[in-house]
Amino acid sequence: MSFRVRSVRITYTDSLGKQNPETQFAFFIEDADDMAKRNNLENIATGNIRLSRLNAATSSLYSVFQHMIGNLDWTSAVGPDPAVCCHNSKLIGGRDSDSPYYPVPYDFDASGLVDTHYSVAPRYLGVQVITDRLYQGFCFHNHLTEASLDIFRTKKDAILAVFRDDPRLDESHKDIALRYLDKFFTLINTQGSSEKEFNRNCRDQPAYVIANPDV
Repeated sequence: MSFRVRSVRITYTDSLGKQNPETQFAFFIEDADDMAKRNNLENIATGNIRLSRLNAATSSLYSVFQHMIGNLDWTSAVGPDPAVCCHNSKLIGGRDSDSPYYPVPYDFDASGLVDTHYSVAPRYLGVQVITDRLYQGFCFHNHLTEASLDIFRTKKDAILAVFRDDPRLDESHKDIALRYLDKFFTLINTQGSSEKEFNRNCRDQPAYVIANPDV
């Protein structure tokens, strides 16, 4: 479950003619309601939720994905506003009181993989630079971590190909991205790494991760 996204090049033209036209890379992202409907579910507008309400398999996969790209700027069960969940995630699910919720991530500019010039490392988490990884998944889902890692192990070649085969990236940026991802795959293929990196660093309970570490 994910958002459909399409890359575009947009040319901005000053209607007053005072600035030269400027072309920039951008993207269109699918509307959350449309994304939910495509998955035969609904976009859920709710406040903080119980971890038991999250679909365990999807949540585990979600957390490992965030770790792979080195993203700490997200939450899937709470948010900055108690009435609104979540942060850089959307919940989709059924309307029944016992229907599970599925977290869908978006907004990855604060991740180590993207490594934007304006991203700031959340030092309150003990992270020094934005490219440092720190697992932020919930201990509640630890029993599924290894199964999630197996999915990434089998998809390694396809994931690396996304960057290796993209003609829009120059060789320097390809190399940086591939080396960053390779560190993740080396980690999950090292014996004992699952226990050390994932199970020991998991979160016992949700905590809203603020984007600005100075707040």
